[in-house]
Amino acid sequence: MGLHRIRLAAPWEVRLVTSLVAETDATSSTCKLPFALSDVGVIEPVSDSDTIVLTRKFHRPSGLDESTRVLIGIELDNVGSSESLKTVLLNKAALSFSGDRSGANGVLHVDVSGRLLAFNVLQLQFPVAASHTPVHLISVNLLIEEQAVVD
Repeated sequence: MGLHRIRLAAPWEVRLVTSLVAETDATSSTCKLPFALSDVGVIEPVSDSDTIVLTRKFHRPSGLDESTRVLIGIELDNVGSSESLKTVLLNKAALSFSGDRSGANGVLHVDVSGRLLAFNVLQLQFPVAASHTPVHLISVNLLIEEQAVVD
């Protein structure tokens, strides 16, 4: 059994979506990781739905089959920051995530086994209030765990 890591590096798209501006109308820019949410700019949230949305598009890795476990690993700068992540969406479907809070960094894992399409859109949504605290998104990786073949 082996673990293969694919970095979802640049380009990421970042948008500030407020209750006054729909996501499709929000101004976007590109960024690369690591990325500080404070770089988006500080605004006062108008509603609980105001979010900073980071989007990354990627193709499905080749060679995956039904026995391949695939996780998305989201690394934030510290344990407290991992609690700032509001929602993880893959192809517009909300996913649940769990955190590894054993180290200095907050690492969240999202199991996407069997959910990857030929082309995928990953969105990470942070509440606007997170931009008021020093939250840094360090890296996002696809973690592919291949099962050992038993003869």
